[in-house]
Amino acid sequence: MKPRLYVLNGKVGEIDPQILETFKKNDWNCIVIDILGENEAQGLTDQEKKGIRLTNRSKIERADKKILRIIKLDNIFTTGPDETRAWTLKKGSTAPQAGGVIHTDFERAFIRAEVVNWQALLTAGGFSEAKSKALLATVGKDYVVQDGDVIEIKANA
Repeated sequence: MKPRLYVLNGKVGEIDPQILETFKKNDWNCIVIDILGENEAQGLTDQEKKGIRLTNRSKIERADKKILRIIKLDNIFTTGPDETRAWTLKKGSTAPQAGGVIHTDFERAFIRAEVVNWQALLTAGGFSEAKSKALLATVGKDYVVQDGDVIEIKANA
């Protein structure tokens, strides 16, 4: 009864349609990945990938995201001048619980958090720019963390 993701090796056109239909009919999670193609594309730049009609995100990266969805986990991020770090937590976690994943004192002494989606943060060009464009949201203890949130926890620790 554990959730599963089946990886079918090959190109979509190479997989027997009856096999794909069986997965769909039984509501079995599957993804088709051309492992050889993924391996060959590893060293290519985004421009080179575009030239041979590959997406920037590999199918293996997409499989990672699908696995997290299947097992009901989200990624959140913390960032600072020296590093950006991803943290994994249960889907539906609140901001204080997210703080607890980072450090137990953050959950216990949670005051509020500033949150922005990672894509909005990159598009804005950083925290200062995101703040000036009103993209940062100040949230309280009831905020349910979303996959891809960048969070700055304010705690009385």
